[in-house]
Amino acid sequence: KQLSKIEEIPYFNKNLTSVPVILSDSKGRCLQNQLNFRNSIKWCYKSGATTKEQFNFLKQNLAELINQYTNITLFVWLGTNDLTKKERDGSISLKSSGNDSVNHIYSIYKEIYFFVRNFEKVKLIYIEVPVYSIYWWNVFHNHSNPEQFREDDLRLHTQIEQLNIYIRDINRILHVHSPSLSNDLVQTRKQGKRKHTFSSYTFTGYYDGIHPRPELSRLWLLKLCRVFNTYCV
Repeated sequence: KQLSKIEEIPYFNKNLTSVPVILSDSKGRCLQNQLNFRNSIKWCYKSGATTKEQFNFLKQNLAELINQYTNITLFVWLGTNDLTKKERDGSISLKSSGNDSVNHIYSIYKEIYFFVRNFEKVKLIYIEVPVYSIYWWNVFHNHSNPEQFREDDLRLHTQIEQLNIYIRDINRILHVHSPSLSNDLVQTRKQGKRKHTFSSYTFTGYYDGIHPRPELSRLWLLKLCRVFNTYCV
């Protein structure tokens, strides 16, 4: 119901004093495709990019971005491709059953923090990583036995929830806030005679278990534009 109401492009204050720069993977492209004011936001995305790869890009290009835009608010929206890996057949699988991948991402987040701190004209905000589905990605890509990935989905969602706790901790230090994009994927239902409420994630807003459809992309863009209008003034 919420998605069906997002029909127009979100309001964006074009008189911001700091240019939003989005450092992302392919999720950034999905949101950019919904914009009619592309020149107001700098999108730095690369499909399949890991956090480390985009950090390397940042180290090579941040000085030039500052020369071009002067004042920048850098939004780091990365982590998806560190938690799962693509196999030769096009399917994806969980990289780590424990917290190794999450801790690796967090260590690079901290490296980004200390690197950006050297540039006084750059603000930094981390965007929470939305949950996604190994199972539905593999269904979409015609895996012969996608059911085997159901348990990995549960592990993945636990990892993403832990990663977002780390993101909130860093943002608290930076005195900023990120929207919780995973909340838009939660569905609730009531069961039993006492009508107990149960919550779970639904992935109908995704094309393939990972990439948001236009309706969900517009909703997330609306939330990010609110963040831009708060922190880029």
